Amino acid sequence: MDLHRIEFYDANGNLTQDLNKEIVNITYNELNLPKIIDFKNNNRIEYQYDALGTKKRQLVTQAGKLVKTTDFIGNFVYENNIPVFNSYDEGRIVYKTNRTYYAETYLKDHLGNIRAVFGNDGSGYGVMQINTYYPFGMEILTLTENSTSPNNKNEYKYNGKMLQDELGLNWLDYRMRFYDPQLGRFHSLDPLADAYLFQSPYVYAANNPIRFIDVVGAGPGDPVKVKDVTRQFRDGTTGTKYTITVYVDQPGKGGDRDTYEIGLGGVDVGHTFVGLSRTNEDGTVTEATIGFYPSEDVNPVSGEIETDGAFYDDSGHPSDVSKTMEVTGDEFNAALDFMDSQDGAIYNLDKNNCTDFGLNTANAAGQKLPDTQGTWQGGGGSNPGDLGQDLRGTAGTRTSTEGSSNNGSSTKVEEKDKIF
Repeated sequence: MDLHRIEFYDANGNLTQDLNKEIVNITYNELNLPKIIDFKNNNRIEYQYDALGTKKRQLVTQAGKLVKTTDFIGNFVYENNIPVFNSYDEGRIVYKTNRTYYAETYLKDHLGNIRAVFGNDGSGYGVMQINTYYPFGMEILTLTENSTSPNNKNEYKYNGKMLQDELGLNWLDYRMRFYDPQLGRFHSLDPLADAYLFQSPYVYAANNPIRFIDVVGAGPGDPVKVKDVTRQFRDGTTGTKYTITVYVDQPGKGGDRDTYEIGLGGVDVGHTFVGLSRTNEDGTVTEATIGFYPSEDVNPVSGEIETDGAFYDDSGHPSDVSKTMEVTGDEFNAALDFMDSQDGAIYNLDKNNCTDFGLNTANAAGQKLPDTQGTWQGGGGSNPGDLGQDLRGTAGTRTSTEGSSNNGSSTKVEEKDKIF
């Protein structure tokens, strides 16, 4: 053994030892998610997941004795079979040992970081937690204060992700991977690493945490307001050409109707997103690429299919199939109007998902695209697998082997006209 090394990895690129934290071995499941983390002195953290990789249980053992079992049932969290809280987008309901409860409300910044928690635990309404972070997520301890009950303390912090602080682990759960804010690095490979060949597969948010976040630990995403995107095209400039492109990143390697695929990188559900382009009279091109996402994890197996919607800049997102449609100025504006109407929309996996957003944007511009409905455990609806297959071979469609999968083609594009 190299005595100078403190971290060791397996053949899949997963961390197996971290001597700084006295981690002697980490065992992973088929999705490259940590299953058992063994520490010195017979300490252990064990995780259990469903088939899609959603964390369902955590068991903490100290000196060979099981000291805490945490169950995650939908939005409800139980510790040692006792309900402790249930979470929602803007806060949580905390259950006290005397069978009463109270609400806590989150104050977030532009990246979704929980900066303050307000609540009334019976002693009066006030600030219950203050969180301050370094850019990559480690807490600035001198500027952080937690006055919530140590038994029910809020652990949703940086990016709104849950802190795993048991046994000094201090990792954040991003669902597809675990993140170490002390290092500013993930401890396993990015499931979308082949789309980001210019950077390490362990980096967080493209090494730009002031602007980007990793939504679920699978590549950086840039949160945007949909009306900020459409406003760029409502500046009174007359275009000589308008196009709308629907991009489809099919699950797995693409080229089939699977609604999701499970592989070493985790669960790949694919993604559909939209590109807007206006060629201006002076030859410049104004472009934007935007996708619709759930703000929190959805899981059809447990019935969690609906949450607040969120929009992200998908200009760096890969695609397998894309269809570009030239439209009139009026049709283009109709698409913008539809996008504006989605500000504050609810994401529903079965009825209003990313593929529905792409289809409805095209439909608003008078462009009819196929809407093949697929099924998955617990539901079904529009999806990237079926849409990608239906678009293949139709007029105006390109596949990823035919060139860039993003922002079609443009000439004389100026930085000031692009929305990043």
